[in-house]
Amino acid sequence: MRKYDYDLVAIGAGAGGFVSSKLAAGLGKKVAMIEKTKLGGECTNRGCVPSKALIKAAAVARQTKHLRDYGLETTGDLNLSTRNVMNYVRGAVKKVYDSHPAAAFEKIGIDVLFGEPKFIDSNHISLGDKVISSDRFMIATGSSAFIPPIEGLASVPYLSNENLFDLETLPASMIILGAGPIGMEMASALNHLGVRITVVEMSERIMIREDEELVKLLAEKLAADGITFLTGTKAVRAAGKDGGISLTIEDRQQQRREVQAGSILVAVGRKPNVEGMDLEKAGVAYTPKGITTDHYLRTTASNIFACGDVVGPYQFS
Repeated sequence: MRKYDYDLVAIGAGAGGFVSSKLAAGLGKKVAMIEKTKLGGECTNRGCVPSKALIKAAAVARQTKHLRDYGLETTGDLNLSTRNVMNYVRGAVKKVYDSHPAAAFEKIGIDVLFGEPKFIDSNHISLGDKVISSDRFMIATGSSAFIPPIEGLASVPYLSNENLFDLETLPASMIILGAGPIGMEMASALNHLGVRITVVEMSERIMIREDEELVKLLAEKLAADGITFLTGTKAVRAAGKDGGISLTIEDRQQQRREVQAGSILVAVGRKPNVEGMDLEKAGVAYTPKGITTDHYLRTTASNIFACGDVVGPYQFS
């Protein structure tokens, strides 16, 4: 007789949860996978898939502006409209999302459950009004956008990867806070799609973790494409102004000025999704950087493992 309801419960239905669940089920284990809302996680719904779709659209737009470089000419004016580009992006997301429905997992023996699980102890969780037990757990809850405590930011309609791809039309201009991979991808793509971009970055250069010589070449290319970079600059205060956003910034000499745009995108980093699961009750230790694991991805509770963004050190595949 089985001691627990499941051999493995994966918490989070993104890449980590998918792989963990399928592997365990393939080994003949009884498996459940729990997700709050939509299968696919950050990558499918708000990260890799929509961002790469937007980048593809931007690449096509850029090429149309450089037809003569390929010996091509138009017979008349070529006027591009980006009116439907976000519909295309959401269509790309839907195509990937539809490729892994809950029924596909249930067909191979994985129970797909929805809700917000909370640990009761290291072998039991509550899910709504049910208690579920498992021999082992895999926590794969991912990460979400870190929103810095900038004065006034919470009171303006800021964008992050959580809602950027919900836009119906692209704004005329945008301030991007942060010059890491997400900020630079979106700066480049949106710029080629006609959005006037200003990047605000606290460090002295963009892409601070990457090779300095290569980043210098990238920065020169992006600047030549029309992107404005304000590096060594801190965002101090945000406010609504003239139907858009006004951002007060401060340089290294503590000189302040305002920059304005139609919208603002926050891309300053990620935070692990560790809240709300009562990890303490299961004996799972974590820090602001993520859940603590050993080299085998085992947490401080010997039967509970964690993988992906919620562990780090790298986040956002």
